[in-house]
Formats: sequence, structure tokens, C-alpha cells
Amino acid sequence: MQNRPSRGSLLEALKQKNKAQGDQVDRSEIFQRIRDGKVIPIIGNSVRFDQIFSTLVAEDPTEPVDEALARTWADLIGYPLKDNFDLARVALYNHVQSDDPEHAKRKYLNFLKQILIELGKSDESVAEVALELEAQLNEMSFADIASDLGYPGYSSPDLDSLRLLARLNLPIYVTTSYFDFLERAIIIEGRTPRTQICFWSGDESNILPDHRIDPNFIPSATNPVVYHLFGFEKYPRTLVLSEDDYLAFLAEATKGPDVHKPVIPLYLADALRSMSLILLGYNLHDWDFRVLFRGVIKPGLTSLRSFGLIVQLEPGKIGLAGNPAEANNYLKEYFEDADFKVVWGESEIYLNDLWKEWSKWVQGQ
Repeated sequence: MQNRPSRGSLLEALKQKNKAQGDQVDRSEIFQRIRDGKVIPIIGNSVRFDQIFSTLVAEDPTEPVDEALARTWADLIGYPLKDNFDLARVALYNHVQSDDPEHAKRKYLNFLKQILIELGKSDESVAEVALELEAQLNEMSFADIASDLGYPGYSSPDLDSLRLLARLNLPIYVTTSYFDFLERAIIIEGRTPRTQICFWSGDESNILPDHRIDPNFIPSATNPVVYHLFGFEKYPRTLVLSEDDYLAFLAEATKGPDVHKPVIPLYLADALRSMSLILLGYNLHDWDFRVLFRGVIKPGLTSLRSFGLIVQLEPGKIGLAGNPAEANNYLKEYFEDADFKVVWGESEIYLNDLWKEWSKWVQGQ
């Protein structure tokens, strides 16, 4: 007669298996919630910028693109301090040197457009287009220029992270990008998105009707919302850019709710508490992530969400940890307190794998 394992040995084996699996959330749970429209991706600027400006870091691939952009802008405006890699602080200097906050933010947007045009002029495949666009720079948005230049170029739509996110047919997307790249991806995938903006800095004049907050609007798979939490380039005053902007936004986001005029729409605040969140394209030490997590996500921890994921490069692999193993453990424990799991890796690779597995899962339903 074959010896049967004891209950204790079976329990130990299951514990070891769970430990080996680490903090990964069961993909079937993710897929079920995607199918039910109960997942909100929260997407950082780097998901698009890392591809558009990849040539800026060609000599040092370990340098984040946002830091390379900050250094370039700092040199251009004469930033005098050593922390010229910190965009929020370079932007604060620019703010102090400018006449008014809106003008300061327009200067940053113009810098991005100018550097994009210069990259295009040095690219033989689009040099003539870049010269034509240069003459229209003041009339065009950054996203328009990138689109006309074909940046970033993908050999296949399956390599475009935003296209993959759009194909999930979710009703709500949140982004801290100032640009409408996600909306463009959703349109290409056959849906009609609605752009909404956080007007944390006060009312804007000349707001397009579709950009005004509609308390009766209900996002759906066919008519999803893309909510720009840190502002939108069409309304420069809404940009959360400088160190002071982040602090002011944090103060607005964490003060008592105003039911009649909330900083974050009530439907979205409720969704952030109840739906599963997947954070993509953030460096954990940057201002955008810290203010997002502390000011918007963590206050809602009386939440009903079943899981949250943060896709993140390991600190040791990007030069942020003297002791990589300890750094990984620290971050995992920190986010576990907020019911979030850390998935180590690149956002683009994670989304590509997720999409492939999701497609198989849907076909098997």
C-alpha cells in the first residue's frame, strides 16, 4: 500500500509552492476582472516617452529618459544647481524665472516640441516632414508633432503598449501623461474615448464641452474615459510639473471632499477604491509616482479592490540599490501594506505577455 502524505506535509508543500510563486496575482483573477471591466490601468508618461526619446539615452541606456530630458532642459534654461536630473525642481526654477505659471508651463511644452523637431530633422526618414512641422510649431500640440513624425514607430501594433491596453476594452483609464497618446490608441482600436482632465488649479476658460466634467457620464467599454490626473497639454495651467505643483496638487487631492465640485470626480474616486489597479511606467522615487500613490491611491485604502499591481524594474538593475535583495524586500513589504503586489520587469514586456495570455484565456471561455 502506497504511503499517503500527511496533512502537515501537504500543507507545507503548498506553503513552499506559494512562497516560490512570490507575490504574483493569479492571472485568471486578473482576466476575470478585465472581462468584467473592473480593472483600471494607471499609466505613467514613460510608457510613451521612453520610445519617443530613446535616442537621448543611447550613450547611457541606464539613464531614465525623464532624467535625460530634465538635464537637457536644465542646460537650456541655465539651471544652477546640481540636481539637474530632477524635472520637478528644474521646472520650479523655470517657474521662478518666468512671469506667470501658465507661461512657465508653456515653455516646457515648447521645449518638448523643439527637441522632438530636432530629433526629426536628424532622422533622414522624416527630416523633410520635421522641417515643415517646425514652421507650424506654435500651432501644433506635442502629440500632433509626434504623430506626424510617426514617433514612436513600431514594426507591429502588438509591440505598442497603449494599443494593447486599448484592446482590453476597459471603461476607465487613468494617466499622469499630459498628452492624448492613449486616446489615439483607443480610437485606432475602434472605440470612442472621452478625455477628462483634473482641473486641480482652478477653473479653466474656453474648456471644450467634451472636457468638462459631466456628473451623469458613465464610462463604458464602447465609450471609455481617459482621465488625465496631472493635467493636459491643451490647458497648460493644469499641468502638475514643478515641485510646488505637486505639493499644491497633493493638498487639493487630500482635503475634505467637495460633493458639488470635487477635485477628482466622484465616479472615479469610487472606482479607484473598488476596482483593481495596475500601475505602469513609474519610477518609485519620482514625484509623479509618490504624489499619485500618497495623494490619490493610498487615501482610499478603506478599499474594496481585490488586488493592485505595480510593474516595476528592480532597483538594483537601474542603479538605485546598494543591496538589491534588501531593496526588493523593502519595496514588497511597503506595497503589501497597501494591498499591492510588485511585479518585477518592464511595463512593455509585462503588457505584451498579459495580452498574449489574455487572448488565449478569452478564446478558451
